Amino acid sequence: MVGVRSPKTLRKHFRQELSSGMAEANAVVTRVAYEMALSGRYLAMTIFWIKCQRQRVEQVEEQAPTGPWKVELRFPDKGEVRVYGSEGSDGGA
Repeated sequence: MVGVRSPKTLRKHFRQELSSGMAEANAVVTRVAYEMALSGRYLAMTIFWIKCQRQRVEQVEEQAPTGPWKVELRFPDKGEVRVYGSEGSDGGA
């Protein structure tokens, strides 16, 4: 701590630092992310940066189930197994 007794005193003597601190921190993080993306050493950051710059939502195609399906939920602490699924290809439970 700096030896300040109250938030009011802190604001009085460090107004500029408190006002610009978050913006400066965001600028540093953005610069590092940009450098990581351009370096080619961090593929995930490069992909993330490109996606952010494109500013679009990826479209996901929904497909109807093509055959029967089954899901098992196991609860080891209760010794219980619940099974859900479809009989045919209609996707119903």
